[in-house]
Amino acid sequence: MVDTVRVIVGVFAALLMLGGLVGVIAGAWADGLWAAVTGGVVLIAVVLERTRYRSEATERSSDPVGPGGGEPTMPVAPRA
Repeated sequence: MVDTVRVIVGVFAALLMLGGLVGVIAGAWADGLWAAVTGGVVLIAVVLERTRYRSEATERSSDPVGPGGGEPTMPVAPRA
């Protein structure tokens, strides 16, 4: 799921950057430059983004995310 979203956002960012460059060439300097820079920043963010708080080995194995640290594995008795 996360990889699919990364690909979709990456394609959108690349198209935005390409459209911005076409805009700059066509003479719309401000709008084209804004779109090209925004697309470039998003594209860099997609490439550098990674899932947080997981070890490198776990990240590479693509195992599903388990319970967080400190969470009880059995139901806790209600407190009075």
